[in-house]
Order: sequence, then structure tokens, then C-alpha cells
Amino acid sequence: MDNEQTVRRVVRVLRGGVALCLSQQGRRNGEALIRFDCKEHRDLALRKHKHHIGQRYIEVYRASGQDFLDVAGGQCIITLMSNHLYG
Repeated sequence: MDNEQTVRRVVRVLRGGVALCLSQQGRRNGEALIRFDCKEHRDLALRKHKHHIGQRYIEVYRASGQDFLDVAGGQCIITLMSNHLYG
């Protein structure tokens, strides 16, 4: 089962609401931005910070809609995260 299917089993995600992040080499880096079906599912996901989904350890952070569009459009997640941490 791939990462996107695992996420979809846990919470309801909007159709087209998973943006898998890529490394600078163009490979999946294990990070993703998710758009949830409703606020309750978003809040449930945020409560899973530093927990496990199956065997996979996860960290969950809040991101903006613009962050999602940037990643879905091909921008690097590292740039986005440093903007949140420092800007």
C-alpha cells in the first residue's frame, strides 16, 4: 500500500487533496500536504502529531492553502517550511 492510500484510510481527504513532496532529485521524500474533507478530520490529524499510522511514525503540522498549491505545483517543501520557521 502506498503512502497516499495509508493516509486516506485514516481520515477523509478531499479529492485531489494529497500533494506528495519531492526531494531536489525528484524522488518522494516522505512528506505530504493534505487537504481534509472537514475541520474535524483536520483536527483529528493534528492530534496525531508524533504518533504512528500503522508502522509509520508521523509528524503533523498546519499549513496554508497556498502551501498546498505551491507543493502541488512543484515547489520544494524545504523552502516552504523554512518560510514558516523564519519568516
